[in-house]
Amino acid sequence: MMSFAEKEQQVNAQNEASRKDYFQKVSQTRLAQLQSHEQMSNDLFQDTLVAKQNQASVYANSEGMGGSLVGRLVRDQQATEARNKHNIQQNYQMDVQQKQYEMRGYQTTSTGRMLSSPSLIPTGLEMYDTYNKSLDAKGNTPSSTVPIPRGPK
Repeated sequence: MMSFAEKEQQVNAQNEASRKDYFQKVSQTRLAQLQSHEQMSNDLFQDTLVAKQNQASVYANSEGMGGSLVGRLVRDQQATEARNKHNIQQNYQMDVQQKQYEMRGYQTTSTGRMLSSPSLIPTGLEMYDTYNKSLDAKGNTPSSTVPIPRGPK
């Protein structure tokens, strides 16, 4: 028969393992989120750098062109830069939201794995059953050792 303390120790060990697993997954997800943010920031910086280089190239090559054509080329380049910036920011926001959903899933999984402490009732019943079996082995019956209270006659 497993004692109450042993059962409680097993439950506590299971719950501790579940908590550690949850915190490890959350830490890994947050690290991935930071790496993703850094990568997207780098992409945005590179895109902005290319856009500025293209604008400089347009201005440098525009010596013989009319002003409206140069302006149109610059506005087109700026619109492309703005679209790329918006796409990168939108991708980052969706990545953040996805990571939040993943962490909620980890929490739900972890909570589902946790056990509640063992009840004293089954342990008490096991002890009572063991007591009765020991009395039977000695040739006594539970009713002969424990008086049954009777009501008034």
